[in-house]
Amino acid sequence: MGASGSAWIKPKKRRGLRAEPLSNLPHPRFAREGQRYYPLTSRAANVVTLKLVRAVADRCELKREDSDERRVRVTTERLLQAGQDGLGVHYRFVGFAPRSGYATHAVVVEAGASFARLVVPEWHPGLSVPVATGSLPRELRAPGAWLACRADLGADAGARVQPHAFAPVAATFDPARHHAVTVPAPEPGDADGAADRGDVVLFLSQAALDDAATGTDGVYLTGHPPRVRPGARAYLHAGGAVQGWRAVRAVRPLPSGTRVVLGGPWRPAAVDADVKLPPSAVVSGRHGQQSWIPCDFRGAP
Repeated sequence: MGASGSAWIKPKKRRGLRAEPLSNLPHPRFAREGQRYYPLTSRAANVVTLKLVRAVADRCELKREDSDERRVRVTTERLLQAGQDGLGVHYRFVGFAPRSGYATHAVVVEAGASFARLVVPEWHPGLSVPVATGSLPRELRAPGAWLACRADLGADAGARVQPHAFAPVAATFDPARHHAVTVPAPEPGDADGAADRGDVVLFLSQAALDDAATGTDGVYLTGHPPRVRPGARAYLHAGGAVQGWRAVRAVRPLPSGTRVVLGGPWRPAAVDADVKLPPSAVVSGRHGQQSWIPCDFRGAP
């Protein structure tokens, strides 16, 4: 167990450690306080995550995240050594300790009239984070613009990253210091406010999906009404997968539920993601039944 491709035991769940889809991160290019690592070559019987508490020149000091809290010192070169797969050779990077005040950088990938999408590469170079467009400096409200900001790099979901305190980057800033952003730009036909609309996945039976794909009656939902506006995409999910989408024309509250009226052609689409409701069918801390989740599948055809 020493090569970057060797088997490893995922550390026990601890506050701030990420779910599996967010934990397979490229290894950092520089060391900084708050980073968490899992040793791949340790001979200790009780292997735990290590939090970087000090990085000075070519040496780093890390603290065991257990009751022992023993300090471990390693060279920066060994800590940051990565294999051809981009993962650590001696230590596996597993994110940051939760904290809202990390100084970091973000790049705009989409900017609408009300909402924008940013990528915070130190959190994840392949996932975007929504923010209010008005919180960005006016001159930097354009795709490709880099910003200095503060954020919770230890967040376990995009909604909890909460970047804020945006400002222009320093004159010495080098984007190459971060991993390349892999979030696609908006599709040519979607640049007119796609970030503002807020797409959703609706979880239906197969019979209800078949009717919604071609009919005009829309989709009737019980429980919490979906937070979606006309112009958004409603991705229809049945049989364990998203099968396609239609445009939302209207959302009509009813005494015992909500009707989402759909229009336009049915667009078959395969989404390369594990899309499912939480076991409790509760999303974003809301109580009660909910048969939808927000989504961002703008790469789908």
